[in-house]
Amino acid sequence: MTGRSRNSRGFTLIELQLAAGLSLIIIVAAIALYIQCWRMFGIGNASLDIYLNSKLAMSRMARDARSAALILSDFTSGGNSYTTSSSCIVLQVPSIDATGKVITDQYDVVVYMLGGTDGTYLRQLVIPNMAIGTPSARQAQDHTVARYCSALTFYYINASAGTWQTLSAFISGGGNLSDVNDLGIFLPLREITGSLTGQGTTRTSSLTPTSIIKLRNRN
Repeated sequence: MTGRSRNSRGFTLIELQLAAGLSLIIIVAAIALYIQCWRMFGIGNASLDIYLNSKLAMSRMARDARSAALILSDFTSGGNSYTTSSSCIVLQVPSIDATGKVITDQYDVVVYMLGGTDGTYLRQLVIPNMAIGTPSARQAQDHTVARYCSALTFYYINASAGTWQTLSAFISGGGNLSDVNDLGIFLPLREITGSLTGQGTTRTSSLTPTSIIKLRNRN
C-alpha cells in the first residue's frame, strides 16, 4: 500500500513558532555573550597597555635619576629652555663612550616632561655633550616614553624628616637642588575603553605608579 501513514505528519504552526522563538533566544544570548567577551578583551588590553607603559616609563626615569650627578635648575639647547619644576626635571648624567664606560668629568642632559597636543605623553629629551673630545654614546633624541599620562609630579624627599614636597615648593622655599639625594616620582596613567558600538558605558583602566629614587652619583 502506497502513500503516507496517518503518523507521518509535518510540524504544526505552533511547533514552528516555538522552535523559531527558542532559536531567537539562543542567538540573542550568543550575541550578548560575544559582546561581553569583546568588552572584557578591550578592558584587559587597556589594563595591560597601562601596565607596560608604567613599567617602561618608571624604569627609564629611575635609571637616569639614579645615575644623575645633579638635578639642574634649567638648561637651554637649540633655543629651547627647560626648567626643573614639579612637572619637569632636568638631569645631568655622566657621559658614556661607545663601550659603556663613563667619560670622566663630562655630562649629558636628560629631560623628562609631559608633551603632546593634549599633554598626555611622557617625553624623554636627551642632549649629549657635543663639546667633548670623546663623543658620547648617547644620541640626541626627543621621543615618547609612555602614553595615557594623567599627570607627572616630582617630589623632594627629606629622608631624615620623612616628609615629601613638590620640587616647585622645595625650590620656591629656598631649597637647593644640589641637596636633593632622594627623588619621588608620581605618574598616574589612565586609558578609557569605549563600548563595542561606540555608545553607552565606557570603562577606565588606571594605574598610579610611584617610585622613590636615590641619586647615587650626586656630586
